[in-house]
Amino acid sequence: MKTISTVGWYASIFNQHKHETNGFTMDYEAASDDKVFDMKPVSQGLIDFLTNGVIKCTKPEHLQILKKNIAYLIGLRHRQQEAWTNKLADFETRLNNTRKWVQEHTR
Repeated sequence: MKTISTVGWYASIFNQHKHETNGFTMDYEAASDDKVFDMKPVSQGLIDFLTNGVIKCTKPEHLQILKKNIAYLIGLRHRQQEAWTNKLADFETRLNNTRKWVQEHTR
């Protein structure tokens, strides 16, 4: 029962990503950091499930599209990591600016 639940859970996540990216066609490289940041994160668990499980039981005629979708999700995951890095740097800058302002105005 747990295996069926796990498969259904990952299938749901996969479909959420598919919906959010317009069928894996959204140009995530051109998307703003805010857009990518606000999307559901692509988990390494999903990538592992697809590459270590689903791909092994997929019919040969469906392998090409599955591999394309996996590659898309891996690329999106990398872009999300980039967006997070940029956001964290922006937050750090804002925090430092706030600290500086507080120090200058509370003497």
